[in-house]
Amino acid sequence: MPGPDPHTLQPDEAEQYLFGDTLVSIESLPVRLVAVSAASSGDVQARAEWLLRLLGQIESGAPEHDEEHTDPSLRRIEAKLDLALDLLSSVLVSTRSSALTVDLRWSHLGVSFVAPQSSPIDRSGVLHLYLRSWLPSPLELPVRQLAQASDVGGERLWLAFQLDQPGLQRALDKLLFRQHRRHIAQTRREL
Repeated sequence: MPGPDPHTLQPDEAEQYLFGDTLVSIESLPVRLVAVSAASSGDVQARAEWLLRLLGQIESGAPEHDEEHTDPSLRRIEAKLDLALDLLSSVLVSTRSSALTVDLRWSHLGVSFVAPQSSPIDRSGVLHLYLRSWLPSPLELPVRQLAQASDVGGERLWLAFQLDQPGLQRALDKLLFRQHRRHIAQTRREL
């Protein structure tokens, strides 16, 4: 998704670009920001879309338009099995221990949080979001740094998602909507 030139944005402009007129989620999540690896952005985005679709099926059982099965419980079982096989393959590699839990604000356009140390990326990288405590695999999203400013406890970063696959964008929108609904339900229960 094309966006503003990262070298021209001030923090308030980055804030407006990412969160100005869209659904925003505020939560504490473990994150890790890494420099761009050898994996192509297309591969990272395809995996992110796959993970978000599985997570959506597990959490809501909502049907996908291209599913050949009509039974929601069967789709949930298949999604859990797919996820279990992926988790099994990643058991030997544990990167979650290097992730730090931060308070972040995010929308379908990007994310902002305070990093305890300076950003490991120059202009672009991959953000690893650990969405659920029971899910050790992170959601990996390509990002571009829009702005950076000193803040209490470190450096506040404004990162724009670099998503060029419409399916991933839709899956991310659905995740944020589910997060928002979950937050509203929790707030109502606490009243």
